[in-house]
Amino acid sequence: MSDTRATILIIDDNPAILETMGAGLEVNGFRVITAVDGFEGLARIRRDNPALVVLDIRLPGKDGFEVCKESKSDAQTKDIPIILITGDQTVDIDRGFALGADDCILKPVDMDYLILRIRKLANIKARVLRIDDDIQIGGLLLQFLEKQGYEVKNITDTVHIVEVAVQFRPQLVLLNIMMADAPSGIEACRRLKSDLSTKHIPVIMVATDEYDGEADGWFEYGAVDCVTKPFKLPELLQLIKKYAK
Repeated sequence: MSDTRATILIIDDNPAILETMGAGLEVNGFRVITAVDGFEGLARIRRDNPALVVLDIRLPGKDGFEVCKESKSDAQTKDIPIILITGDQTVDIDRGFALGADDCILKPVDMDYLILRIRKLANIKARVLRIDDDIQIGGLLLQFLEKQGYEVKNITDTVHIVEVAVQFRPQLVLLNIMMADAPSGIEACRRLKSDLSTKHIPVIMVATDEYDGEADGWFEYGAVDCVTKPFKLPELLQLIKKYAK
């Protein structure tokens, strides 16, 4: 099966940054490739055509400014967004923007902010996995969220929830508590949070007025929040924006 994830190229000569930033991006559904100097970085930009480049300014051989200038001057690579990063607050950041950089972030990099900027600049949609056997509401919610810029996958049972989540790589799961068939929503949440491949994904439980279970039960298995049907779409959207990084 081909890898459909967006490819992010990190160019930095610090192995610790490559490891931690790369892991953070991988967990959030990106494919990560790396380079440790400007020469290798330029070669990878041209060869791999990444969705976006995270580029350290201070690099051996050819610095980030030079890499940015050459990438933005090349007809083949000029449209690839570049986020400059630096730990030196005395660096002339305006020079980077003049050379075509799309953003600049100071180290230590806030990963949540970096991911938001990557999605914005590379036009990468956040993915929402919805598990609910209410098909009518599912269709309406699908249309609403797609208009808001999300990629949505609807499934109507929880039998293979972990496998689906591993394949789809969502940034958020909306999970109905009262599924008609087993496993229950709570059991599905437990399975997601027990698997190393999916435990990082935020889960919002969806309940109804008829559900008389204890809210604590949802959070014991790792759910981050809960909404009750009937819910207002703008309110649900705010929750999704809060958790779907």
